[in-house]
Amino acid sequence: MKRSRSWAGMSAAVLLCVASAACFGTGDPTGGTDNDDLLLLGTIVAATSTTGPSPDPDGYIVSLDESRMQPIDVNGGVTFSDLKAGGWSVTLEGYAPNCVIAGSNPILVMLFADSIVQTQFDLTCS
Repeated sequence: MKRSRSWAGMSAAVLLCVASAACFGTGDPTGGTDNDDLLLLGTIVAATSTTGPSPDPDGYIVSLDESRMQPIDVNGGVTFSDLKAGGWSVTLEGYAPNCVIAGSNPILVMLFADSIVQTQFDLTCS
């Protein structure tokens, strides 16, 4: 009787191991040997909202870690896709001296795989 219990326990352990191994496919970051598994990507969306009587006439620039830049309208949005997961600094630049940003600039974000992080810059231009 004891023998069958230990055999049943061992069978369950082996089955669990096999089932766990089957969960790790080539696209799973916790398994496999391809370097592609380590490339986890996400998206950052930056938006601006400008109020006041004298908005900046030529818009602004949004930059990520000072390496990627895109122009953005005074009331607009831009998307940065296929970014590696991790910490990013989103900065608004090129705004006129008569404009003030409410809140942080830069905005620090943590990007996770297959996620979309939205950032918002609110400006008032006098």
